[in-house]
Amino acid sequence: MGGGPGLEIRAHLQTYSTGSVTNLIEKMKKMKTALPRVAKEAGVSVIISKWQIAYEDPSVEYVDVTPNLVKLFNPSDEMLKIIESLCKSKPFPIEKMSMAPPPKKD
Repeated sequence: MGGGPGLEIRAHLQTYSTGSVTNLIEKMKKMKTALPRVAKEAGVSVIISKWQIAYEDPSVEYVDVTPNLVKLFNPSDEMLKIIESLCKSKPFPIEKMSMAPPPKKD
């Protein structure tokens, strides 16, 4: 992966943990311009990461717009299955992700 180890770590945090993807949305014109339409179709006023909420009232209703966003990229059936399995699995806690390489075995 180009961009050095920092970029690779960030990509892993975004894919397998709860790392923010707002930097990607800002760079992807297609995604950024589609967000208002996706929100309207889903009947929501805001799109946020559920992993970055410090507090919410119990009456808050969550609407997962992941499938709507994925459709913007016309993924293959194989990729849809991969994405679906990722969405079903719990993210690895960001606090437990280590930036240090594993210890060498003796």
